[in-house]
Amino acid sequence: METFKWSSIYEVGIPKVDAQHKMFVDLANTLFAAMLSHTAVDVDSTLDTLLTYAKEHFQTELELMQASNYPNMDAHVSAHDKLMQRLQLVCVSSKQDTPHAFTIRMSAFMRDWVLGHLLQEDRKLYSYLRDTGAAPLEEK
Repeated sequence: METFKWSSIYEVGIPKVDAQHKMFVDLANTLFAAMLSHTAVDVDSTLDTLLTYAKEHFQTELELMQASNYPNMDAHVSAHDKLMQRLQLVCVSSKQDTPHAFTIRMSAFMRDWVLGHLLQEDRKLYSYLRDTGAAPLEEK
């Protein structure tokens, strides 16, 4: 069951980053499947993977921002820091909340990440990278 459906409207036009964004959505769906099956080990493992993957993705974006002298880098990095803090809180809540409360909390996080950060902040970054010719077009 897909709780979050990937759509091409989420793509930013950089294959590596689009693949990372899609993987994040896939991991969220894996997490929800584990929650529905009441498999605590799978939930914990998927949360760990989600955290690791988010860090790796944010590092990829940081490197792109640094290489291109992105003028809004400080604000974008700050947004990443807030997302990581919130994701870490969501992970802690998985052990404290009821499954229903955790599902609501995780759903809200994913909604805010996709609709808020990806569709707004990331679009600004990747538009800048394309406009300045700094966008990597292919995987290296």
